[in-house]
Amino acid sequence: MAVEDPDLFLYFAYGANMSADHFARRLRRAHPGSLRRRRAVLHGYRLVFNKRARAVATAGFANIIPASGAGVEGILNELTKAEILRLDLIESAPGHYVRSKLTVIESTGGAVAAHVYIANPDWVGEGLRPPRAYMQLILQGCDLLSTQYVASLRAVACND
Repeated sequence: MAVEDPDLFLYFAYGANMSADHFARRLRRAHPGSLRRRRAVLHGYRLVFNKRARAVATAGFANIIPASGAGVEGILNELTKAEILRLDLIESAPGHYVRSKLTVIESTGGAVAAHVYIANPDWVGEGLRPPRAYMQLILQGCDLLSTQYVASLRAVACND
């Protein structure tokens, strides 16, 4: 049995942080290639865009909600403790998002516990749509996802 590295945090990205370029900039990494990223699936959840934006009343950002039989594809990243704490600040956790630990399935079939951000219920709204620029960031990070899942993302109606 492998010993877990206490300084290594697995983070499951399902929104704009799937984009290696965008995520590296947010983490202040010099190069996106320094990210150790791989495909993973979170079963029992569905991707929605119901996390209210601060400035635009109709804009919704990515969130996940429990949904039997569903699955969310995303990118599993290896982060340092400093980076996961920085990500808490970026994601306004625990105010806007709450960081939880959930089990995801890697492309190899192995199950691992990963940190996942879920919208705080106080910041969830109905009838929201993602801004087109935000959706483009999500699509930039789909290089490791299935073509079927990417097609479902491309079909999401956006705010222009």
